[in-house]
Amino acid sequence: MAQEKPWRDLSILDVAQSLGMSLDRVGSRYYSWEDHDSFMINTQSNSFKWYSRDKFGDVLNLVQVVREEQTGKKVSFKEAKHYLEKGEFEPFNYIEPTFEPFDYYLKPYETDTRDAESYLMKERSLSKETIDFFKSKNVLSQATLKTGDYFEPVIVFKSLGYNNELLGASLQGIRENKELYDRGRLKRIMKHSDGMSGLSIDIGKPNRLIFAEAPIDLMSYYELHKDKLQDVRLVAMDGLKEATISRYFMELQAEITDSSYEVNWKETPSALEKVAQVTDFFKNGKNNSVITLAVDNDKAGKDFVNKLHNKGINCETDFPPLISGKEKSDWNDIVKQEKINKKKYEEIQDLIDTVESLSQTAYFWVSEEDLNQPSEVVSALDGWFSSDKVETAYNSEFFELIVGDYTYMIEFKNKELSLQNIEEYSKYISNRINEIGFESTIKELEMIIIDFNQVKLAISSEMDKQIDLIRNRLSKEKSPEESQEHRKMDRSKISSGFLQENLEGSTLPVSNDTFEQTVTSHPTVSYPLLHFSTDNITVSNTRAGYHVATETDLRNLNYYAPALQSTATWYRDILSNSKVTYLLKGEDEHPKEVIVDFSKDKFAHLTGIRPIGSGLNAEKVLDDLVEGRGHYPNISVSHGFIDKVQVLPLLQEITMSKSFVFDHLEEIAKMRSLKASHVIQSENKNLIVALKTVDDVTFPASLLKSKGTINNQLIENAKENEILGVVRQRNNRTEIISINDKYITDGGQELLEIVEQRGKDLSPKKDPKQDIVIDSDADGLSDEVEYGLGTDPFSEGILDDKPQLVNSETIKEMIADNKTKDLSMTLKEGIKNYLDSEQYKQFLKTMSQFHHYSPRNIQLLLAQNPTVTAVASFKKWKDDFGRTVNKGEKSLRVWAPVTVNKKDPKTGEIVLDKEGKPVKQTYFKLVPVFDVSQTSGKELPKLINELEGSHEDYANLYRASKEVSLEKGVTIEINNSPGEAKGYYSPNENKIVLKPGMSEQQTLKTLFHEMAHSDLHNNEAMKGKQLTRSTEELQAESVAFVVASHYGFDTGEYTFGYLASWTRDKEGLADLEAQLSIVQKEANDLIKRLDTTLEKYKDANLQKGKFSEKLNRYREKAKEEKAIKGGTLDPKEQAKSKQNPEQMK
Repeated sequence: MAQEKPWRDLSILDVAQSLGMSLDRVGSRYYSWEDHDSFMINTQSNSFKWYSRDKFGDVLNLVQVVREEQTGKKVSFKEAKHYLEKGEFEPFNYIEPTFEPFDYYLKPYETDTRDAESYLMKERSLSKETIDFFKSKNVLSQATLKTGDYFEPVIVFKSLGYNNELLGASLQGIRENKELYDRGRLKRIMKHSDGMSGLSIDIGKPNRLIFAEAPIDLMSYYELHKDKLQDVRLVAMDGLKEATISRYFMELQAEITDSSYEVNWKETPSALEKVAQVTDFFKNGKNNSVITLAVDNDKAGKDFVNKLHNKGINCETDFPPLISGKEKSDWNDIVKQEKINKKKYEEIQDLIDTVESLSQTAYFWVSEEDLNQPSEVVSALDGWFSSDKVETAYNSEFFELIVGDYTYMIEFKNKELSLQNIEEYSKYISNRINEIGFESTIKELEMIIIDFNQVKLAISSEMDKQIDLIRNRLSKEKSPEESQEHRKMDRSKISSGFLQENLEGSTLPVSNDTFEQTVTSHPTVSYPLLHFSTDNITVSNTRAGYHVATETDLRNLNYYAPALQSTATWYRDILSNSKVTYLLKGEDEHPKEVIVDFSKDKFAHLTGIRPIGSGLNAEKVLDDLVEGRGHYPNISVSHGFIDKVQVLPLLQEITMSKSFVFDHLEEIAKMRSLKASHVIQSENKNLIVALKTVDDVTFPASLLKSKGTINNQLIENAKENEILGVVRQRNNRTEIISINDKYITDGGQELLEIVEQRGKDLSPKKDPKQDIVIDSDADGLSDEVEYGLGTDPFSEGILDDKPQLVNSETIKEMIADNKTKDLSMTLKEGIKNYLDSEQYKQFLKTMSQFHHYSPRNIQLLLAQNPTVTAVASFKKWKDDFGRTVNKGEKSLRVWAPVTVNKKDPKTGEIVLDKEGKPVKQTYFKLVPVFDVSQTSGKELPKLINELEGSHEDYANLYRASKEVSLEKGVTIEINNSPGEAKGYYSPNENKIVLKPGMSEQQTLKTLFHEMAHSDLHNNEAMKGKQLTRSTEELQAESVAFVVASHYGFDTGEYTFGYLASWTRDKEGLADLEAQLSIVQKEANDLIKRLDTTLEKYKDANLQKGKFSEKLNRYREKAKEEKAIKGGTLDPKEQAKSKQNPEQMK
């Protein structure tokens, strides 16, 4: 019987039930849709909200939204209204809530909080201090959650009662999984949680309340305001819940008055409203500060606040400020933004430091004593010292030159601004940030640094030109012998105040004849104790970051001199001129290696001490320190030298296997400014040695005293690696220095073999007389060329890992010039572009049209024509399809196999096998093809895979898929066992299970995904293999994408964002190349099997055939097929299929 009451009064639960929605009760008045965890129905307001899609409304809106999700077609207001007015709605089986006690079933599965802390710090930008604070309150833990066959780590936010009893909990997913969760990660309240409680913590003795919407918002609010928070209770509502505010308000007031309050499920939710109505507690604003709502700055948050105010519940609000360009924000957004701002401040400070160091030397760039020229040359330069000479060589927005007394000086054009006082300059920069923003300020600083360098270059260049002219003129007036004594100015030795330029981390090889013998070469020599002293000569110039040692500095140096001498002796004895290999614990059984070059000239810079005098270099300084020679004309020291010499004795710890090696340092400003590639930290965490890598040589670049800030940054932002062992190579000997006995039980012999084996040449020898070109992997490069390049001729591995975009014009030029080797190498480089999700999807889209082509040919076609759809040779278009290539069209090229008789390289005769038949050899050559867009003529035949989207088409494809699976012994079932997942493949049962109630397209896309799993990851196929879950999912999802695209499905929701993480893995590119080959073979096989089977379900009176196979094999004539595109089941048909799922099969 049709509904008699107005449609607006219909129960939203009754209507939801009629739409086939499976609902789960959440709390006392909420229900969630099983298919979408963020879809909530509120029985009190008879409304719904789909949080992840920002959709909400009443029963009519429910019909429109749910029908569109189910059918893919928009439903008009009139259609939805008709459905409500004429439909029959059975009463929803409403279950009166029974308040069962909360059962924390995850307790046995709790783990350490390492993953939770990593997520909260890296993804949510929360500090370790904040996380530890919430952990100390016992409201935050980590557990492993099982959903179907899927296990995942989750953060557990706990709600504790007055006596610390557990009232409930909410879960926050750590791993992203868009297949399972609309919002990407799990977000759920645990079953039977107390619906009116939430995570709460007390600071001091609470007399007021602050409410946030979610636990992470609450943690963020605490982090930003912790210094001001006192005598307060912080509460996370898990939404916008007046009942939660009411509960905690009533409990707090009871505590303040030393009374008790018992929570009542019917009365407590409205208790706060009654207080506002029948008492004067909230009147005249006298108790507004008791409740503070720190909710999101969005429409929902503001509406919630207004609703409370309208009920007389007056409270304070603390909305997070809106970030520029955003329409809404929460407190975690502000924490993230502050972290970004902090990084930008650090970046700006690095730039200011650079400007400061440049400005310190700018005033004395070229003075008379620095010219290092005879007096007559200097005199001849008198007339040249004018700013005009240099200003013509550069153009600056910021600077002008001031000339006087043979010295160039620089000042800002704004006369009020000076670099003399760097503190004032820093204030100026701070004002600039407020005026023009971070990005513009950074660009301005970068331009100033560029200008500094332009000025230096201009001065140097122009001065050299003038000196050459003067010397040439003077040489005509003097004898040749005299002129040979004149030397051109050497800028690397402008002042005796500098050590040689390669002192700081230079990778230039040091001449062997300058090496001193190590301590072990003359152990009987007894050196005097080291003591520092100077002649206190005037120093005109010191290195940036250094100053001339004062009496106090010298006194401090001598306090630490014995330890300094001892450490220098150890370095020269143990490390000098050696290569040290740190073998690190890898993710697999094979250790990672970091090879460090500890050459003799690297020690002096680590000390922060730079003696000044003629004839000094870094190696000589090391020998002086070891042999007790501490007297110099003068000594300069770094501003932080005390920190360095204090921890220098710990340097020996860096060869101990209990130390740690960190990499992935990009997020740490200090390491970024040092350009450090790795960091070694001592076991006691007091010493840090920053390593730098230049031209593949890694060496110690800086020594730091470890402090709390940098320790925290290493923990939060870098990757820590345990050391298995340390091996030294020196004087043709390889020796173990230390091993980690936690992992190594053979005394380090295996580690020793790894290091020794590295130096051996394992490449197979080639016969230089061999003329036959062998190309094992058909990539256009002969095996001989690949061996020379260091690549594997039996795979598609590449030598270099620097990304390089494949340029279409470059590809065409290489093809035109027949540069097949260059073409192959360029395509190898181009594979890296597919580590980008969007480019990868475009590649897979093209693969769906050319699934029979190799990945290399698909890439080659895309590089020549990104919109290519179907190709064939000139002859095939004409003979088989009645189409001709348009005049003036240029062909595309693909690799094609060519088989020839093998010839003996010596005699030139054809090689015969045992049966006397010629031995065949295959190589690949470029052949011309044309895209369909380059041709005209007869209409193309219809494709079997062009579906119209009717119920019959989807049913046929489902039947074909089921038959194809059964041929391999894989059964398909439809039931609710997948839980929140859309489906799964069980290798042990060899069956695929799909979730009921999905749209036809989603059902088939899920089925393609699981069919790929059943082909690639069944127990037989996985024997001897160890694939990560992410690799298995990449393979299955890629195959599903190709197959779905082949049949014209919408593939917009597919994402492959995790590919970006492979760019940080040295093996990532090789892995991707291997995956492309696997995906292409499986997709091609699956499409061919489906197309073949699908033909049986097409109308018998139509000609059967498939243009795609025709193009694939270049041999079968195209056959016409019924064209079908777009559409879905109507509601009645869908209802029937739900009643009898076999109809879909």
